[in-house]
Amino acid sequence: MQTVTDGGGVRWACTVTVKSRVSVESVTVCPQTQMINVGESIYLSATVCPTNATTKSVTWCSSDESVATVGIYTGKVTAKKAGTTVITAVSVDGNGANDTRYF
Repeated sequence: MQTVTDGGGVRWACTVTVKSRVSVESVTVCPQTQMINVGESIYLSATVCPTNATTKSVTWCSSDESVATVGIYTGKVTAKKAGTTVITAVSVDGNGANDTRYF
């Protein structure tokens, strides 16, 4: 603990606790499968494990944006034309954990 004085006799202190970083082990996208019509949108969700992972955020991408786009941070999938694309959620903690779904 560090105690600091402002010269006028006033003191304040701060205790800092440093925790170990918990890496993401897996990412699961939900729903498992989904069919949507051209022009429609749905939101996908991603569950990160373990639940106490330090960084739980994911980024999203589509393998074929001419078929469907996905919001990089939102998981909102919008169908552009008939076809199939792979939607992937990747953990941003840098360990490469990801999950994919076909649409």
